[in-house]
Amino acid sequence: MNQCPKCKSMLNNDEKACGKCFTCGATFESSLPQNTVTSNYDFPKKNSVGNALTIIGILVIILGTIGSFSMSFYEVHGRPEFSFTNFIIPEAFSLVSGIMFLGFGEVIKLLQDINNKLK
Repeated sequence: MNQCPKCKSMLNNDEKACGKCFTCGATFESSLPQNTVTSNYDFPKKNSVGNALTIIGILVIILGTIGSFSMSFYEVHGRPEFSFTNFIIPEAFSLVSGIMFLGFGEVIKLLQDINNKLK
């Protein structure tokens, strides 16, 4: 069916899939499959070790940034001053370690996907 049964306008694939004419609102029986989108990535179910490493990596980056920022203040004559050096060194360590956790998590997820495809 390429035309709407009511207004006779040409139907696009979206209208054919949902079974409704967007021009006049007429409904008809769809000849296309309803679920055309498939996803092979399931975050909470598939790989708990990879997901845990990803979450740990994100937490290390966030908490490391907060800790670096709080460590970078010191008092001079009763006033707090910000030291960029005291901020950047611990921040670099937290970013590198957090990115390593994220990378290990992705490697484990990819290895699990390969294992699932081989079965």
